[in-house]
Amino acid sequence: FDPETIAALKYNNCALLLDVNECTADNGGCEGQCCNTIGSFYCKCPKGMRLSQDGKACEGKGTFVSQSISIPLVSVSQPGPW
Repeated sequence: FDPETIAALKYNNCALLLDVNECTADNGGCEGQCCNTIGSFYCKCPKGMRLSQDGKACEGKGTFVSQSISIPLVSVSQPGPW
């Protein structure tokens, strides 16, 4: 293990326990801040944003997803009085 990756190294009842800092590799996959914990990690978003359902991406509060729709236009030529 890379020394920067190891967050804690303990010797407990003849067992060597170590915690790898998941945040050092690609920010733990977090879009915002990656917070390392013993045995795990979690993602946090900046103030004014919230964590999306995937637990990694940040989205603005009140943000709506927009979708583009294409509608074909048909021009019909009709003789008229104009």
